[in-house]
Amino acid sequence: MYFNNRRLIKFYFLSMSMVWTLIAFVSLWWTVHTVERHIKTTALAQSRIALAKDKMYRVWISHLGGFYTPSDKVAPNPHLSHIPDRDITDSKGRKFTLVNPAYMTRLVYEFSKDSNIVQTHLVSNKLLNPINAPENWEINALNRIMEGEKEVYSFSSENNRTFFRYMVPFITEQSCLKCHARQGYKPGDIRGGISIVTDIDDIISGERNVQMTAVAGYSVLWVLVILLIRIAYTGMSRMLARIENTEKEKLAVNSRNTSILESVGEAIFGVDTGGRITFINHALLSSTGYTEQELTGQNHGILTHSSGCPDITQEGNECVIMRTLSDKTTRGSVETFTRKDGSKFSGHLFAAPVIEAGTLTGAVISFFDISDKLKRENDLTNALKEKSMLLNELHHRVKNNLQIVSGILSLQADTVNEDHSDPEDVLRNAQSRVMSMALIHECLYRSNDVSSVNMKQYFYELTAYYRTAYSADCAPIDFITDIDDIAIDNNLIVTCGILINEIVTNSIKHAFRDIDQPQITVRLKQNGDQAVLTIADNGTGIDQNKKQTRDSLGMMLISSLTEQLYGSLQLSVNSGTKYTITFPLKLKN
Repeated sequence: MYFNNRRLIKFYFLSMSMVWTLIAFVSLWWTVHTVERHIKTTALAQSRIALAKDKMYRVWISHLGGFYTPSDKVAPNPHLSHIPDRDITDSKGRKFTLVNPAYMTRLVYEFSKDSNIVQTHLVSNKLLNPINAPENWEINALNRIMEGEKEVYSFSSENNRTFFRYMVPFITEQSCLKCHARQGYKPGDIRGGISIVTDIDDIISGERNVQMTAVAGYSVLWVLVILLIRIAYTGMSRMLARIENTEKEKLAVNSRNTSILESVGEAIFGVDTGGRITFINHALLSSTGYTEQELTGQNHGILTHSSGCPDITQEGNECVIMRTLSDKTTRGSVETFTRKDGSKFSGHLFAAPVIEAGTLTGAVISFFDISDKLKRENDLTNALKEKSMLLNELHHRVKNNLQIVSGILSLQADTVNEDHSDPEDVLRNAQSRVMSMALIHECLYRSNDVSSVNMKQYFYELTAYYRTAYSADCAPIDFITDIDDIAIDNNLIVTCGILINEIVTNSIKHAFRDIDQPQITVRLKQNGDQAVLTIADNGTGIDQNKKQTRDSLGMMLISSLTEQLYGSLQLSVNSGTKYTITFPLKLKN
């Protein structure tokens, strides 16, 4: 583009130089031609003046009827011999002869034939006097006069001098008939020509000086104008070079700015003073789904506007962008943005005014999507609230569980003396009850959702504990579990764990005497909004008549815990003992 501009400017100035040269040449030619015409005009005017002067003398003499001159000065005119008083003698005896106008003119012309300025000659093709015979140029000119031309003239050179030759018709007048009537002439007839030869070297010299002055003047003027054109071309070329360098620097800056604009992760767009979008970067298009053509020239409200501006055409003081354009102050806020598909997202917006040469030209707006950040903050807030709630709940439950442990230990202490139980066995029972609660809390803390317990994992760890704690009391027990992935109310989980512990430990301690392959089956199923817990063993079974006396504390706890679950207990003895407890999954408020 810059190369083409230089070529164009060079073409313009070359054209100007050629046009100026042509104008100067044409003007000079016209001046020289005018000077040449002026030479002819001046010579022609000079000849006409000379002719008019001669005619005036001739008319004056004709008016007087001629004049007499001494005969010894002028020879008598032989063509006036028919006039009686052609020759006269005065009283003193002096002789005079009559000189008529034509004779006077001829005598004057003959007198001036050796003049270097003007020579006049009368010529005719009907000669009375041989002196009037035409010469070379006069023959052709006289023929043209006789054919009707009013005047004939031309230039000629002789002996390095230039002459102007001029001829006009010689018209017969009344005074001419005295001599030429016998030739058949009448007044008004052309009887020859008056030839005038003028030396115009002085005129030509003066006009040549004018021509040389014009040539010199035009040459100087041409050189000056060409020099000015050259200076203008040089200045324009330098200015264009500076403009080109400035444009290149501007393009480089724009390219860098564009690269930076496109490389940043923030969405950026610009607006003019009316709030219309002027440019957009790629990050904005990616985040909104629009194309550049769909946004350029549109009101910025197509992307966002304040809640106080229900219509994008009515934006005012509530709009951050319009306020920035109004008071030229940089500001930021959290705004809701709209994608092309109509979906919304939250963004942190920054608006900064653009001021060039002290004049506000628009604003640059940048924003980044903070929806995920807000969601994480909201989730964190909710988690903190839940943790706080659970911590309070934990303190409450720990207190309750410690009270339960305290109550069980108190009951256990009351029965130690009554049924003469082994102290070690009593402590192990208390240990298993506490462990059942501890495992519940451990599973609760390891869970991603602290509001529920993975019951499968709980039973796995609980059975592992039983194998270790009661390995010396009986043969290895085969635990069979069938646990559904159900959610039990937190308020019921600990109670459910203690209940499972009481039933399983009763079976381990009392059901497998003389049993080679002891087996305990634990099932937890969901039936609508109820949970069904089934624990069965393949032991000797409970004597229905003695079930109230065999480990009476255990049976009492099983009944009490079932009631705390708001459930019902079914006990069956058939090739072992089977407990079926049905209780609600969630407590009613």
